[in-house]
Amino acid sequence: MRTAEFEAEVRDGSIEIPREYRDLFGHSVRVTLTSDEPDSETTPTILDQWLRSPIRISDFQPLSREQAHER
Repeated sequence: MRTAEFEAEVRDGSIEIPREYRDLFGHSVRVTLTSDEPDSETTPTILDQWLRSPIRISDFQPLSREQAHER
């Protein structure tokens, strides 16, 4: 298996393979895309929503370690 790593700009949904790699790869390749840009289009989970706006309960008392591990 041959591998190459390079950075490229995406233009109209296409990535150009640099000249130095073109002869090394045939017509079929496996592509993995990674971006350093933040993932802003993910749908928040219910847990994300709860963490952003927790329900406040006035007399709430968290469990002690012992209570949390009781059976």
